[in-house]
Amino acid sequence: MAGPGTGGRLVALSLAWLAGVALQLRERELMPLAAYVALATLAIAAILVLVTRPASRRYLVVVAAGALAGFASAGWQASLRLAETLPAAIEGRDIVVTGIVASLPQPARKAWRGWTSAASSW
Repeated sequence: MAGPGTGGRLVALSLAWLAGVALQLRERELMPLAAYVALATLAIAAILVLVTRPASRRYLVVVAAGALAGFASAGWQASLRLAETLPAAIEGRDIVVTGIVASLPQPARKAWRGWTSAASSW
């Protein structure tokens, strides 16, 4: 690593964040959303408290708090995405959606992309 300078510390913090995200992505199931909020709050509180501590002790705890913040933010986002589901009453049923083509398809890297706008569904 680059040593005790600011650049090395930023690299360590970035890698800790990435390690926290990677650890969360390996989880088989998500914790409740409140747990991720609590972990993120704990990480932020740890960093704020450490502002008053000597620099020698601060470094490792900030890196650990960065990993915890990465874990919590990835889990928080996953929990919010998982909450966007179809209502159980319409699962397995055919749905009719009426809409308009908002733009013509445009070539992308390996696909064509176009925008549609749903007018109604039932």
